[in-house]
Amino acid sequence: MSTRQNHKVLVLSVGAGSGHNRCGQALEKAFSLDDRVEQVEYIDCLNYTNAAFKEIYSNQFLKVVQNAPNLWGWAFDKTDVPWDQNNIRELIERLHTKKLVSKIMDFQPDICVCTHFMPAEIISRLLRKNKFKTHLSVVVTDFYVHASWLTELFCRYFVPHEEGVVQLEAAGFDRERINVCGIPIDPVFSERKDKAKLRDTFGLEHDVPVILLSAGAAGTMRAEEIIKFLESIQSPCQFVIICGRNETLKNELDIAVASRPEDAKKFHVLGFTTQMDEYMTTADLFIGKPGGLTTSECLAKALPMVIWDPVPGQEVYNSIYLLENGAAVSPTAATTLGYKVDKILKTPGRVEAMKKAAESISHPDSAREVAQTVLDNAQELPVKVFCQKD
Repeated sequence: MSTRQNHKVLVLSVGAGSGHNRCGQALEKAFSLDDRVEQVEYIDCLNYTNAAFKEIYSNQFLKVVQNAPNLWGWAFDKTDVPWDQNNIRELIERLHTKKLVSKIMDFQPDICVCTHFMPAEIISRLLRKNKFKTHLSVVVTDFYVHASWLTELFCRYFVPHEEGVVQLEAAGFDRERINVCGIPIDPVFSERKDKAKLRDTFGLEHDVPVILLSAGAAGTMRAEEIIKFLESIQSPCQFVIICGRNETLKNELDIAVASRPEDAKKFHVLGFTTQMDEYMTTADLFIGKPGGLTTSECLAKALPMVIWDPVPGQEVYNSIYLLENGAAVSPTAATTLGYKVDKILKTPGRVEAMKKAAESISHPDSAREVAQTVLDNAQELPVKVFCQKD
């Protein structure tokens, strides 16, 4: 493609869950710091579709994942057939993404980077029809390459680990166009910060383990259930509970903690925070769902995970990757969570061993690596995948 040094870069994501967007925003930062980029813009593609399509892709997706995870798991497996059902997807997207196509065409990027398969397929289709020219890269945001990520015409793929390369090669992709880079996360997670100072800042004790809980891991559990869930851990520890934008849950947790004045100091309940990297720095263990971005952020912080109730499909595969590398444990039921955590905390050297395991598979600088690789290879022409459809 272009040999120019003043690149126009368009980073495209889809707000189906927060992970794809966080990855896109991290890449926008990375590209903006490179002198070869004249202009970079990040967009959530759902903002350029109609209301019905946005509702299905965002709100309904989340409702299915939360309320009918087994149905989501069935759909995940059913659609995980390389090069199958693309015609149906293409028809649906054509009906609802005309505004998005106009945005892409008006911007005229010479580089496009997609952190979701929907815009990747749209741009690939535009390239096939010679509608415009661009360097198309696709960044996979989970530790498993589902068939939905496959697109026929592309310049470069980025996958989290080597097994993703094997998957893509089996689907007909050229090894030379695939890079292993982890999952791009905000550069702030690669910054080394003083754990002791941050514990002072947040009012946390120095000599007691800190367990960080992402309240999303608790699903539909009520506040009182969450507290009892954590109280099953017998080892001395202190808890930081992040509720995000769920103000109702935060208020309920505040009441539940207030009813336990003897334990009030061990529970720290927070709403939305922009300091997740700092809370991760203070923590010894993280309890949460293994989404691709959350997993990568924990790895960058060398923070062992206690996997809680992974959604069938991508989160199960993410869990497998963590477990086989020794960076996480996974309770078999809610009743065994305390047992699992106690076993880690009571086994000498176990936390440190898990931290080292997490660090060994981390890619804290992934966003910069992707940006640099794309820009270094911006002259590449798109290639067609040799697949069974041919």
